Amino acid sequence: IIVEDFMKKITMELLTKIHDYGYQAFAVGGYVRDMLLGKSSNDIDITTNATIAAIIVTLILVFPALYYYPDYLE
Repeated sequence: IIVEDFMKKITMELLTKIHDYGYQAFAVGGYVRDMLLGKSSNDIDITTNATIAAIIVTLILVFPALYYYPDYLE
């Protein structure tokens, strides 16, 4: 349950931040299916019209460690 709550929190935070920058973003795929079925999911699929730059900034804001370890973005 802790992992599920963390995934939901991260998903909502990413979607909200992308929306805050004026872009559209939606959770899609298996994550949504699993949520609707009450199952846990270990990955998040997001579709967006955001630019790559906006996505990188959003990821760094949500996951500050990426700023210090940029190899994770490759």
